[in-house]
Amino acid sequence: MPMTLRQAEPGEEAALLAFASREPYFNLFLIANLSEGLNAYQEAWVQEGVGILMRRYGSWVIDAGPHPERFDFAAAAQLIDAFPPSLVRVLSGRPEGVAPLCARLRQHRPSINHDLFAVLSEPPPPVPHVGAPRPAHPEDLEALAALYADAGDMSRSREAVAALLPRTWVVEDAGQITAAAIITAQSERAAMIGAVFTPPPFRRRGYATTLIHALGSAILASGRHACLFYHNPAARRVYLRLGFREIGPWLLARFPAAGGREGHG
Repeated sequence: MPMTLRQAEPGEEAALLAFASREPYFNLFLIANLSEGLNAYQEAWVQEGVGILMRRYGSWVIDAGPHPERFDFAAAAQLIDAFPPSLVRVLSGRPEGVAPLCARLRQHRPSINHDLFAVLSEPPPPVPHVGAPRPAHPEDLEALAALYADAGDMSRSREAVAALLPRTWVVEDAGQITAAAIITAQSERAAMIGAVFTPPPFRRRGYATTLIHALGSAILASGRHACLFYHNPAARRVYLRLGFREIGPWLLARFPAAGGREGHG
């Protein structure tokens, strides 16, 4: 085990949360994971007073801290490289954490999305609704499993769709689900909107705008701010139109891996 990074033990979550909470939006995945507690599938490594690296199943997230030049990226890369491909699927975080960590990996080679991170803190302006946005129902499982089975980078297993069904929203039109999105992580202050997907036959009709307007409004009504990240120019136009405010860059590194279970991050 690298000397600069030590594995945190169950019972240390409060101290780690205090450190991560200085960035309530950028560290939303960290905060949500730590709030569930450390265990065999959810582990964290800390460089004292500097930063945190965390794994949830095969999803990793890094907070290199307010002084990333002090973070031991070589040690973090050595740690990740010791895991099999099925447990190294994605790595996310701010560029100053993700980029130098990825550059030092030797066993796992990712492709990197350069995204923008945005926050909705005020009610979105009115927009025309197309179809009926609503929380997903249990009887939607098969339709959603089929929708996310072939959703590109957002594809999810039926098991993962079922696990996140209580946090899923859809737009229904003429008896069909025409768009879907998932709250992939949440804290007391914020909720992350992810896996926003409209099947090709239903695109450019306003379903995604309807969905994010409704879901963002519901998140705000719960006392949280809505967060998301993106790199697609068309998606950016939708989100900015709805009042999302970009607060900085975000990197999402994806690794070729077989199997594994999706998690935060």
